[in-house]
Amino acid sequence: GKSTFIKQLKIIKGEGFEGKIRDEYVAVIRSNLLQATKSILMAMTILCIDCVGEEAKDATMRVLEVLSEMEDTHDELLTVKPGALESLSESIVTLWSDEGFKSCYSRSNEYQLMDSAKYYLDKSAMICDPAFKPSDQDILRSRKKTTSIIEYLFDIKKVRLKVIDVGGQRKERGSGFLASTISRAS
Repeated sequence: GKSTFIKQLKIIKGEGFEGKIRDEYVAVIRSNLLQATKSILMAMTILCIDCVGEEAKDATMRVLEVLSEMEDTHDELLTVKPGALESLSESIVTLWSDEGFKSCYSRSNEYQLMDSAKYYLDKSAMICDPAFKPSDQDILRSRKKTTSIIEYLFDIKKVRLKVIDVGGQRKERGSGFLASTISRAS
């Protein structure tokens, strides 16, 4: 979408994602991983798919227990209580190696699952590591609802490009959802 395009511009032509901004994406990426896991577990119930291994069945219970205790941040980010991340990591890795869980993932065309689910599930142990620092690719694949108007400036070949990202779903915004102005850079 629009925000992904802007993230690509930041990587290619801008300053990239350094320091505090990169650190802010850790919560978004972890939330994306948790949302993907939750979506698959919910779909398993609807599609009548069971985990194959006993370890995966236990992991399902642990993940569902942690998800039920999640802090409600009211901004669509799922966050876990301190200390719960490490146990979740083991459980998500166990689920992702289970044939039943993978079978449900392979049927993702039958339910709503974010496009970066496999990418984050493959990296779940790294993402849950307390020292996790996201790569540009991790950030590029992250999804967070844009709820405000954000202005970005890019200098490309002595031309200043101003890109304005207007948040909201298509039905929530007017016709000018992505605006830009061009001026000579000094």
